[in-house]
Amino acid sequence: YNRRKDLPLAAAKYADEIYLLPEDTDTEDIDEIIKEVAANIPAQVPYTVFHSREDGINAAFHRGAAKVTADPQAEFVYFIAGKGQEAFMKIAGGDAPYIGDHAVVKQLVAAYDAKLK
Repeated sequence: YNRRKDLPLAAAKYADEIYLLPEDTDTEDIDEIIKEVAANIPAQVPYTVFHSREDGINAAFHRGAAKVTADPQAEFVYFIAGKGQEAFMKIAGGDAPYIGDHAVVKQLVAAYDAKLK
């Protein structure tokens, strides 16, 4: 199993678009990792690169929310792989604080729900 090859290929089977976000780069260069992952995304599947997990999740959420707002019958599924509830990311050989994907999504959903009321 090769995450950098297999995950983008699996995502491309089902995704309309892919958002590439940093995750536990440890001592590796994020741009090199992104190049390697992106090389395994088929050309017909658009992707966007973010150097901040929060920014990428935020962009994906708002993209989906805009689609559903424009067409209430639209279906939109988010698949966020990586950090879950982990409160750190391994960067530059150490642990950098991170609120966790779960917390980011929870905040986005709460703000979206509040707008609907």
